[in-house]
Amino acid sequence: MKTIEEKLAIYKAYLEGKEIEVKYYGEGEKWGPPAYMPSFNYAQYDYRVKPEPVKPVVAKAYIMSEGYVIWTITDPIYLHTDSTRAPEFDIVAKEVP
Repeated sequence: MKTIEEKLAIYKAYLEGKEIEVKYYGEGEKWGPPAYMPSFNYAQYDYRVKPEPVKPVVAKAYIMSEGYVIWTITDPIYLHTDSTRAPEFDIVAKEVP
C-alpha cells in the first residue's frame, strides 16, 4: 500500500509528463505501461514512475609488464609504456545511484 506522499509523487510525475508504469495485483513483479490513461485505482493496481535506465560503469583492465592487472574507471593519468590494454578482463557493473 502506498502512502499519501508516494501517491502524490506519482501524480506529480504524471502531470509533468513522466512515464507511469502499472502492475496488476496478482501478476507478480510484472510492470508495464498502462493500457489506457491511468485511473490510479490503487485497490486493483499499483503504480510507479518508470525508473530511469542505469548507466553501466566499466573498469578498464591493463596488464603490467610485471604480470599483475590493474583496473581503472577513468582514463589513466599516465599510461605506463610497459602496460597492455586487456579488454577481456574489463569489469562491467551498474552505476551506484
